[in-house]
Amino acid sequence: MSAQVLVDVFVGNKIYSQVDPNKPEEYVAMGLTDAQVAAAVEAKVRDDALENRRIAYVTESDRLYMEWQYDQTEAAENAWRDKVSEIKARYPLPGE
Repeated sequence: MSAQVLVDVFVGNKIYSQVDPNKPEEYVAMGLTDAQVAAAVEAKVRDDALENRRIAYVTESDRLYMEWQYDQTEAAENAWRDKVSEIKARYPLPGE
């Protein structure tokens, strides 16, 4: 499991808040399974990566995209696409 990450686990209409995936004795005592906690960790990692990508796109690549749209040059397009690839590599999604 991920180190030092607390997750919220949703089971039916119940929410188990701030569950530590590194302490199975605690979450098992709450009635949670390893699979439920693992799914919550994966969802958190994915959500965090998507948010980090969104911020990086706005602050780093959107300007390059607009330059490409204005210039319509291959160099400008490559600069934008390279930046997007760099951001995706920096913030990978689970399973990528």
